[in-house]
Amino acid sequence: MKPNVILPLLIAIITASCSQSVVHKPRHAEPAVIIKDFKSWWSYNYSNINLSAEYIALDTSATVIDKAAFLQSLSSGAYIPLRIFSTDSSIQYQLYRMNGSVDGDIKTQVKQFGQDGYKNFQMEGMELPAFNFTDLNGNVYNNENTKGKTIVLKSWFIHCAKCVEEMPALNTAIRQFSNRPDILFVSLAFDSKENLTEFLKTTSFNYAVVADQKKYLTEQLKIAYYPTHLIINKKGKIVKVIDGDYGNMISCLKKELLK
Repeated sequence: MKPNVILPLLIAIITASCSQSVVHKPRHAEPAVIIKDFKSWWSYNYSNINLSAEYIALDTSATVIDKAAFLQSLSSGAYIPLRIFSTDSSIQYQLYRMNGSVDGDIKTQVKQFGQDGYKNFQMEGMELPAFNFTDLNGNVYNNENTKGKTIVLKSWFIHCAKCVEEMPALNTAIRQFSNRPDILFVSLAFDSKENLTEFLKTTSFNYAVVADQKKYLTEQLKIAYYPTHLIINKKGKIVKVIDGDYGNMISCLKKELLK
């Protein structure tokens, strides 16, 4: 057989084989169970879906699509993401189209979930908006003096329970990088200097803490979920936006440092 005939045939066989291996992977749960009511969907989504993770996006027919298309579909409020079992360590999410009888609260929340995920995805690759932060110890961080450094930026506020709960784990993580002066761990808080100073008397937190940053977080970065971590590379560009999952943040940071 001629080479120009063999090549298309091989491509067709490989494509079909890959497609079948994805289609036949079982889901973690059946959609009808997940979307029977809002509580069921919320519990499933909270435990299984993390749009900040490194995942493979699949459409309704289990074909791989780019993340932008996947997140735009979620933003419509017409789909939910399903976690798909994988034979390797990869994370795979597949779109599932909901019918008209599904609880409207689920559709509303999924729409917001997708919009937030898409916004975060669009931020990746953008430069961090101009900044000039002074932490509680008087240290200054700005676009100029942080060039050549990787910045881990945490957004939080005192009365955010999850923001506080993750602090011991973050303190432990920071110790892994104690010999890396080229990495800065900085946190931007809503709260006043006085309230933060009082709070930190009883709570250990090893990030640099910058007070009164609600306007920058909500208007410049448009953060919608707290805590959120941003990883900024040595060129001042946002490479990852992570909602809540500090474990994923550490993995992303290590990946960035290998570049």
